[in-house]
Amino acid sequence: AVSKQQAMEARTFVLVAVACLLLGPSRCTAQNPWEKTVSGKLRGAGDYASHYIKEVPILMTEGMRFEVTTEPDCKMAICWTYMVKAPKEQEEWPRLCKMLETWDSNSMPFTSKKVSPGDSHLNLFCGTSGGCEYTIKMSGTECPPGGYGDECKGVQELPIENLPVPPSEFILFNMSLNNHWSPNWLNVTITEKNGLAFSFYMREGDAPRAPTDGTPGVYDQGQIFDGTGTISIPNPRSVGWGDEEIFQYIFFVGNQNTNEALEISMTSLEGRCDHWLHDVDCKKNAPPLISGLTYQIPNSKKTWVYGSITVIDGDADRDYFSLGVTALEGQEAPAFYLRYGNIPTSDDYDMKLGWESNTTRFYSSGRTNVHTARWFFGAHIARSSQEGSFGLWFQEDCPNACSLHGECVHHECACEEGFEGNWFTCAAADPVSPSPPSGGGGGGGGGISGTYIFFIVMFCLETLLLVALAVAAGYWMFTRKSGYDSF
Repeated sequence: AVSKQQAMEARTFVLVAVACLLLGPSRCTAQNPWEKTVSGKLRGAGDYASHYIKEVPILMTEGMRFEVTTEPDCKMAICWTYMVKAPKEQEEWPRLCKMLETWDSNSMPFTSKKVSPGDSHLNLFCGTSGGCEYTIKMSGTECPPGGYGDECKGVQELPIENLPVPPSEFILFNMSLNNHWSPNWLNVTITEKNGLAFSFYMREGDAPRAPTDGTPGVYDQGQIFDGTGTISIPNPRSVGWGDEEIFQYIFFVGNQNTNEALEISMTSLEGRCDHWLHDVDCKKNAPPLISGLTYQIPNSKKTWVYGSITVIDGDADRDYFSLGVTALEGQEAPAFYLRYGNIPTSDDYDMKLGWESNTTRFYSSGRTNVHTARWFFGAHIARSSQEGSFGLWFQEDCPNACSLHGECVHHECACEEGFEGNWFTCAAADPVSPSPPSGGGGGGGGGISGTYIFFIVMFCLETLLLVALAVAAGYWMFTRKSGYDSF
């Protein structure tokens, strides 16, 4: 049932939206303030914390303001991600963070235009040996429904054909793809009837900010074109199914002329692959991963290994997921990547853990931004010394419960005395003859998992059954042919 307060809020939003329509999409300005405060303590240098920031709205052009209060001599990196939680390894933060700032106790409040809307994560990395307590207040001005970017401008409805754009003005339009089998490319083309110059930019999830004199702009792709311009998106994200969470590409078209109006038309072309196939040539296979199973990482050649992860809205057991990768003795765990809506590449991903000298990696996504969707996992085997296995778990901070011989602390196992651990298991310490990992990625440590043994047994039984059927079929065909020859 809908409460009176919810009904009043819905009525208010409708009135604001109607007012925006009456005023026109170019002057749809919101007056609603938004703010959120988080606090905590970092224990020392290298400590990591992440806060789940729920339902960040579309903010006006000034972006989000951050006011940070800390103890004296506190230094930390502040990273904003809106798809999944950033990993503990800070080396990848410059690529992953929508916003990345270095803070110390002498810094002033700052504002970021790069924060994207939706359920997000605020990630912190401590650079002070003594640690520090912190309080971070985030605030901004919320756009009404349908408003984006500068002055909370509305989006232009599709299709766009011979649409006038006044001198020095711009329009916004948005597109989302809801193909269950992910598209392999998307081309969006703008044509200006008279061959005039225009700027054309795209951004995922929020309106692009076009560059101006002295301002670099905020966008994912784009430039200034003469007459015709195309933005090509390989492996675009697809929302999969369900309308609860629609991921959008927002496009900006600006008139570069001060005296002449543009007259523009838009066309889009989309390519699609068949069942479970992906990439521009439809040759990459990404089968669904099943929680708790072990998947082997082959090393017959330098390649990618893909899989898909299904998150279901309303399923309390699938709010977030964890991935663990372990390598064989003497090997290095390959780099692995995550991306929402389509397969990742080495240049396009939402989360990455690169290779290191250690042989085990573990990652917990935190609550995912899109709750009804498919996420895609990719392990990149780039060296001949990378071979092992990986596993997937839902709702597991430390999969395998640290083998019941440790405590889960910040997604790592603090093992009991007499046990040694990597990130997600605790095994009995044996300094004389340690057991090397042998592909049992469900626990990430030595030995072979029960699941792996089960699959070996099932594979052997299935193979024997197939051989028996083949022999029986051959015998039947032989006797049948002999019968034919007797006529």
